[in-house]
Amino acid sequence: MSDAPTLSERPIPASIEELVERNNLLKADQKGLRDQLQNTRVVVQETCKGRDEQLRCVELLATEVEAIYKKLSLKQREYEQFRTDLEVTSEVLAEKQAEDEVCQARMAELEQERRHNEACIRQLQRECDIAAFPDWHQFDTMWRRRRDDGATLSGAPFRTLASAAAFRALIEQSFSRHNGIPDAFRGPAWYTLANADEVRAQFDRNGKLYQGLIARPSSVEHDIEKDVERSFPNREFRVRMHEHGRLQALHNVLRAYANWDQNVGYCQGLNFVVGMMLLYLDEEDAFWLLVSVMMRYKLVGLFQQKNSDFLYTFCSRFDVEFQSHFPLLFAHLERMHVPFTLYTLEWFTTLFVYNLPRDTVACIWDVLLHDQDGALRVLFCQGLAVLKFVEGHLMASKFEEITTTLKRGIKRAPVRDLLSDALAFKLLPETSRMFSDIHVRWEVKTTGHGLVTVAPSFQIERSSSGGHGNVASVDPQSSSLYGYYLRPYVPQLAAMSLGGI
Repeated sequence: MSDAPTLSERPIPASIEELVERNNLLKADQKGLRDQLQNTRVVVQETCKGRDEQLRCVELLATEVEAIYKKLSLKQREYEQFRTDLEVTSEVLAEKQAEDEVCQARMAELEQERRHNEACIRQLQRECDIAAFPDWHQFDTMWRRRRDDGATLSGAPFRTLASAAAFRALIEQSFSRHNGIPDAFRGPAWYTLANADEVRAQFDRNGKLYQGLIARPSSVEHDIEKDVERSFPNREFRVRMHEHGRLQALHNVLRAYANWDQNVGYCQGLNFVVGMMLLYLDEEDAFWLLVSVMMRYKLVGLFQQKNSDFLYTFCSRFDVEFQSHFPLLFAHLERMHVPFTLYTLEWFTTLFVYNLPRDTVACIWDVLLHDQDGALRVLFCQGLAVLKFVEGHLMASKFEEITTTLKRGIKRAPVRDLLSDALAFKLLPETSRMFSDIHVRWEVKTTGHGLVTVAPSFQIERSSSGGHGNVASVDPQSSSLYGYYLRPYVPQLAAMSLGGI
């Protein structure tokens, strides 16, 4: 507020000049009041504008809060519904779990029943086989006596069968009348054909070698463990291997052989071969059958991972025979870019177990084990017979179907046709010469623990004028045996790479 006197307090002007001065002062006061009023109005307007903005913001916030509250209310209802559903679901799950436990218990009972029934069926089948094949009854009786009394088939009890020739005649009679050896007698017959007891007597003087080999740690234990569960080419194989501890038996035989044969150790493919043997033989008998097959049948070269030269040459030589006997199919597979190693490696390193039905493989093994000197030739001819069986189908197929058929697609194979077709094939002279030139030498070693082990030396000796020349290894990259056996027929093979061997 100004300290100047108000208009009523001022004295009446005495003159015009004083009146004019007073008038001017009044005008100045009016102007100051107008300015003050204007400033006040501006302040009031700005204040009102700020309050309006605040009011609008408050209204917006209130709207958002209300929307959030509605959402929260909705979520709360959903959560309550979820809790209700969860409680219902928990009750249902508890009921289902109780039902599952009942079902599992029932399934276990049914599985036990199924195994018992299958055992009864096999026993009945055995009795039927004994009745249907009276000629085998004497052999079966002696095998059971061997198992019960510990006698060997190469000893006195076996000689009562008349002679080894009589036994082979019995085998040949089974081929002429039936599809190979009767299934009930197959394991003992294989064991006898391979002279496995003679090999056992030669190396296992105290009867403890197999247990000693199992007890030793193996450097390939991890590989064996990994492959044991993958040794089932079909459901029948899987079911039978899981019965009576055969899975552990498979592991034991593979470990024992890895410790026994220093050069082979463990090779993928052996798991299928041993698995097939265990379908017909006990664990230790299967081991000695495997040893005998490797030693006497010259099959060890197919399983030597450290030196796969022979496997390479063997598969390549088979491809030559394939081209010779089935030129049109061979050309078709070449057009489809199907390498021969895609199927031959599996065929020969599993002895067809992985690729053919069990009953078919069993009959092929009957022939293979019957022909000790010609086992490799049997593999060749059976492979050619398989190709003949699927020739028409393969000629009309593309790459994917071809590979599926050759690897796992042969579900039903006519056994008699395969065997008769295999016998009819005439191999090329160089193939027969390669088979006759193969020699296996076994170096026997004794470990510090007194265990006997072996180290096979697999060699092919090039024959010259009926005699054997220098020992040479099979080198696919050189002009040695590879060229000697293969190049005259398929020159392009020398430059091929077989990846995966």
